[in-house]
Amino acid sequence: MLNWDTTTYDKYTVGSCPKFNLSIAYIGDSDFDVSHYVVLWDNSITQDQVD
Repeated sequence: MLNWDTTTYDKYTVGSCPKFNLSIAYIGDSDFDVSHYVVLWDNSITQDQVD
């Protein structure tokens, strides 16, 4: 079963803790004077590894 989690600093993850296939982090103006998202997809994590 896939779960989702969110932490401070606008980071969102999808997967099953502690391993997540998808992580999206928002990096705002205060960090680099540029707003953007960082997206990480890890296709190597399978359901067998998170059960």
